[in-house]
Amino acid sequence: MKKRKLWMIAGFLVVLVGGAFVALTRPAQGLDLPKPTRPLQDRVPLTSVEGDNKGVALIQDMREPFDEINHGTGFVVGENTLLTNKHVVSACADDVSQLLVRLKQENGEFLDFKVKELIMAPGDDQDLAMVKVEPLADGRTINDVAPTLTLASKKAIEQVKQTDYVRTVGYPADKAYGSLWESEGEVLLVGGNVLMYNAVISGGNSGLPVFNEAGQVIGLTNACNDEEGENYVTYGFLLNDELYDFVQKHL
Repeated sequence: MKKRKLWMIAGFLVVLVGGAFVALTRPAQGLDLPKPTRPLQDRVPLTSVEGDNKGVALIQDMREPFDEINHGTGFVVGENTLLTNKHVVSACADDVSQLLVRLKQENGEFLDFKVKELIMAPGDDQDLAMVKVEPLADGRTINDVAPTLTLASKKAIEQVKQTDYVRTVGYPADKAYGSLWESEGEVLLVGGNVLMYNAVISGGNSGLPVFNEAGQVIGLTNACNDEEGENYVTYGFLLNDELYDFVQKHL
């Protein structure tokens, strides 16, 4: 969600660097990040919604006073089930009727799904939530109109390393409302399951999927700094064994 220059609401990020833990209240400060070999590219608008991109949804906070920029991104991972960041939906945990999952169609229109349940990952440092939605009035489920994105295997996730290609797709709040954008980059650093890379995002992109070169989801995005050029860093997390098992348990 927007409203922060530094798009991070999950508290401290802790990164393993050279055998020591570094707590990051302001990402990129004090870290000797490797210089990207892939040129930093800006986002690309997706004028047609097709393939796996159809499984990426806008998650709107509908509370009054309504604000279009107060949204995040999520993606379909199972039967009437999406993944997103915990901080995208936690404010509505006591009243899920205030959340709306909006799925864009090929004609540019949205199909809106009501949320019936939120399942939060355990631990304050696990910025992951599962969103369960109700079928439409005509009986169609979200799976009838959108593909289920493929999660990478545990082995593939464990093998993610510096300079690996990554791609993100989501609904940034600094662009026209409801417009879907794609960004590419490479992994800058992996520490534990904390992922640092240089694909460009903004507020509203919290919860978007991070794809590997095979088009499989390896993790989610939840933060970025406010630097420009080579100092720009995006933060997310890999679906480590604990989170992977949590997702599988609740599908």
